[in-house]
Amino acid sequence: MKNKLWMLSIIFLLFVNISWAQESPLTITNMKAEPDIVNTGGKVLITCQVDHTQGAMLIRKVAATIYHGERVTAYPVLYDDGTNGDTESGDGIYSLEIEAGDNACIAQIVFHAVDSDGNEIDSDPISITIE
Repeated sequence: MKNKLWMLSIIFLLFVNISWAQESPLTITNMKAEPDIVNTGGKVLITCQVDHTQGAMLIRKVAATIYHGERVTAYPVLYDDGTNGDTESGDGIYSLEIEAGDNACIAQIVFHAVDSDGNEIDSDPISITIE
């Protein structure tokens, strides 16, 4: 019994280490918020470029979360179809026009992408100043 538990533990650790060592096929780059200084309630265009090593058709979802003060606002969909602030359909740049919060602060934006296999990646945060 002890040997079986030991062997299962070794197999589990190998599996976890192999899983952690694999790189995501997704990348998020060119994160922007324009303007990066905005009045409370003002419009902000948030964008990021998402690529997949096996092609854009495997990107299932791109989203963003904004942390402003003690509030968190989730935007479950950014667009790459020429709507909602996106300027060009199918270019790999995902966009959404949002309204800045109603409290002055420095807000952090994190972009999130998921592919059709369930691989997920988060971007480094970017900042906007809400005055």
